[in-house]
Amino acid sequence: MWLDPIPVPEDVPLLYGRYYTHRAAAPHATPLRDSLYEVYRGVHSILARFTGLGGEIRLFRGAGLDDLPPGRVFDVGCGDGAFLQAMRRRGWQVEGCEVDPGAAGLARMKGLTVHVGDFAALNLSEGAYDAVTLHHVVEHLPDPRPVFEKARQMLRPAGRLVIVTPNTRSLGHDRFGRCWRGLEPPRHFCLYHPGLLARLAREAGYAIRLCLSSAAHADVILGASLSLAEARGRPVSDPPPVSLVRTLRALALQFAEHRLIRKGRSCGEECLLVAEKL
Repeated sequence: MWLDPIPVPEDVPLLYGRYYTHRAAAPHATPLRDSLYEVYRGVHSILARFTGLGGEIRLFRGAGLDDLPPGRVFDVGCGDGAFLQAMRRRGWQVEGCEVDPGAAGLARMKGLTVHVGDFAALNLSEGAYDAVTLHHVVEHLPDPRPVFEKARQMLRPAGRLVIVTPNTRSLGHDRFGRCWRGLEPPRHFCLYHPGLLARLAREAGYAIRLCLSSAAHADVILGASLSLAEARGRPVSDPPPVSLVRTLRALALQFAEHRLIRKGRSCGEECLLVAEKL
């Protein structure tokens, strides 16, 4: 799936003026909201542990790299550097790039090495990285193939490319249609499903280690989709008002999606590709 028409290059920076990864995290509106969020995360963690969803969440948290000893990782589109921080705590040497100078500045304030500019055009060390990760990046590009090639140049032999992106065949897209959060026009240019990602990786010279859909973050994506559906075309506040009903509906949909995945359906909200350089 693709956006038509795609914004002209000089307008692209305008799309990210209020983007969530490009600004400092705001505190919750009230102590009550903060407390309710902590209660929700605790309940969610317990449910995930007993249903098996916790395994999917751990896989995403480690970007499919937990079976490797800590090495050198490069995160493309690193935003404020939250993922790089987490990997640094796990013992990895971390580095990243970001097209938005403001977001790169937030990451650098955390002591991270972050390059500013288009990943495919940056002058980076070749054959020096154990992993290159792209979390919700390829959907923002008109053509992902230069990224596959650039990552391959940077990776050591058997190094890993990790991509996370919305899944067009998700339960959320099927249920919410044009209100599905994964569409996000006009920021998302191209959208994928696991089979297509795997094909692109093979064509670019990778072996597929893992390519699947996941419900790991479905509560967030489905909750946002519910907000869009409730708004019926009206602007949605950022973040939307707290709604217990919406939260519980998103939670129920997440676990329903997880059950369908365990039965063999590729209907998770996100695709996860872990590919190895040949």
